[in-house]
Amino acid sequence: MVPSPIKFWLLLAALVVTLVFSITFAVTLGPADISPLTVWQISVAKLTGATTEAWSKAELHIVWFIRLPRVLLSALVGAGLALAGVILQAS
Repeated sequence: MVPSPIKFWLLLAALVVTLVFSITFAVTLGPADISPLTVWQISVAKLTGATTEAWSKAELHIVWFIRLPRVLLSALVGAGLALAGVILQAS
């Protein structure tokens, strides 16, 4: 049974939202207490070039240089492993 295109896109959107929330949650975990709002503010500011700094320099370094790269790399590794599994099962 093939799902309808609307169901497919809704499922895909739900999975993307879940991925974004889990990445945000993973970045907040650690010995230093950093709120999800701070994670989003730092990420948006660094990506857009905004100069608003409502966070400490330590929080910036922890989020931007340590936690976020590790979490994004682990998400890419997970996606690569999933793709490898699909390829192995399809052949």
